[in-house]
Amino acid sequence: LTGKFPKELKTPIDKSYLQKILRRARQNKHKRDKTAQRLKQEEEEQQKARAIKKEAPDKPTSSTASAGKTQPESSPKRVVKLPESGASFEERAWQLEPFLARETE
Repeated sequence: LTGKFPKELKTPIDKSYLQKILRRARQNKHKRDKTAQRLKQEEEEQQKARAIKKEAPDKPTSSTASAGKTQPESSPKRVVKLPESGASFEERAWQLEPFLARETE
């Protein structure tokens, strides 16, 4: 098969080069097939989830839900304690000169 290619090419086409190309082509095909199979499975799972969701609609649990308004689920709120003592920068006047001196050094 290597005899059918021209000999004066910049990249010579020999047995090892053809083996590398064929191996890479097989690997790419396998990867495409695997990805297509995974996408197909994900699509089937989504369709099943939609079907289950249509079969069992959510029941209203509160007065707002029964009125037709649904509230999005929220994560629990974090309580953050702010320091009551320490540095207060409200009174400090910021000046531009100290920052400019650092840039020039």
